[in-house]
Amino acid sequence: MSRVFLQYQTWRVPVCLGIEFLLISGAVMLATLLRFYIGGLPSLWNMSLDYLPRALLSAAVCQVCMYYTDLYDLRVALRPSVLLSKLGQALGAGVIVLMLLFFILPPVAVGRGVFVLSLPLAVGSLFGWRLLYQRLHTLNQFRINILILGTDDEAQKLAAELHNHRALGYELRGFIGKDDEVGRDVLL
Repeated sequence: MSRVFLQYQTWRVPVCLGIEFLLISGAVMLATLLRFYIGGLPSLWNMSLDYLPRALLSAAVCQVCMYYTDLYDLRVALRPSVLLSKLGQALGAGVIVLMLLFFILPPVAVGRGVFVLSLPLAVGSLFGWRLLYQRLHTLNQFRINILILGTDDEAQKLAAELHNHRALGYELRGFIGKDDEVGRDVLL
């Protein structure tokens, strides 16, 4: 955990953001390569330098749309059908925003046919990554151990929430209470 803006933050959200940024920009670059690659290594290098900023812009816009569809609320483990639906909504909104941006600023457009190729690549890679990410949260090596201070009603509610949302990656190890509460079952 690190301290940012006077709050403790885990490494999970920045890692997820970074990997998804790379997946989306990589999907756009791969689609550009598949669509425009004619031959020769020098032309590939020039094309990569020309299209990389456009791919990064596309990834940033798509991630903003993913944020507004609550895909970065990593406390919620989504069923695969809900995850796919939210990814479709977010990337669809991202495509609309990018098309408007490309209409207003034609020099930043990625080119004809790139979205047709990059959209299924991005959806497939993001969907696979999110399923893997949710699976990693269930492994003991990636879980965060929690010890609750107190045994009152609020502590029991917190423990019940942690128990009901195991996909969050928290493992309740116990409570610290008064001496006379030793041996008493706290969880109902």
